[in-house]
Amino acid sequence: MPFLKSAQAKQIPVYFNGLIDNSMEKTARYLLNLIQKYQLAGIQVDPLRFDYYGINQVPALVKRCGKTFDVVYGSVALEEGLTQISRHGLCIDE
Repeated sequence: MPFLKSAQAKQIPVYFNGLIDNSMEKTARYLLNLIQKYQLAGIQVDPLRFDYYGINQVPALVKRCGKTFDVVYGSVALEEGLTQISRHGLCIDE
């Protein structure tokens, strides 16, 4: 999961949509494993963000600029996603 390391290097937060098998214990174990394996500062579970941005597939990269935002879907490198947004998105000037 190289995008996790890239996100941390750029101080971009990583969010998961919900619990694994509706289990806090399974989710906590999985996230702790990711945090330890990739030396991450942390990952958050926040389904409300997914609703707010209309995210219904992952991976997704969101860049917010003021009250608007851009979303890039798919397994693209973080730099490529940010480049796509800066060239074609609403957050072009950010």
